[in-house]
Amino acid sequence: MSPPLTLLNYAVNYKVNHFVNIDSFYNKFERGYESLFDYSQSKRALLPWLMHHSSLLDVKNLVVEHMYGPGDRVDKFIPALIRSVMSHYSDGMLLTPGDQIRDFICVDDVETPLGAVRLAMPKSVDEYATYLYSSLRAADERGLAKVVAIEPQGDGLAEAIRDRLIRSTYKAKH
Repeated sequence: MSPPLTLLNYAVNYKVNHFVNIDSFYNKFERGYESLFDYSQSKRALLPWLMHHSSLLDVKNLVVEHMYGPGDRVDKFIPALIRSVMSHYSDGMLLTPGDQIRDFICVDDVETPLGAVRLAMPKSVDEYATYLYSSLRAADERGLAKVVAIEPQGDGLAEAIRDRLIRSTYKAKH
């Protein structure tokens, strides 16, 4: 039984009044997110069970749709909006009326999915370079079957790190 379903069963058995599921925006896509396939599928599989038990519990399903934070790509919504607001020379930014509902959360506040191990969370490209090899060694020592790295954005050192990551994955695939 998956960890989310186990928690739901405990909630039902112990007559908990409220159950809040923190869902993933990865489930908006047809196939989920390949790098976190097991995680996104376990979240997707939980939804029918939440509906089934909603007569016994007050169920809330919070879907976090947009994460932002240090080291984000400059073209993502939040960094682009901040840059536009802070720029004296900006012509502004075209925005919608804001009728749609979106959940924004800083990546520092995002929990590590159950079954995953967060090896590092660098706040800059320099920190990324510092943590890269020690994190990969730690993954090897723990015998982790899969390592997911979010590539740093930018030029210079970030470009060198991306190149190293690409070369290491090429070796692993072939």
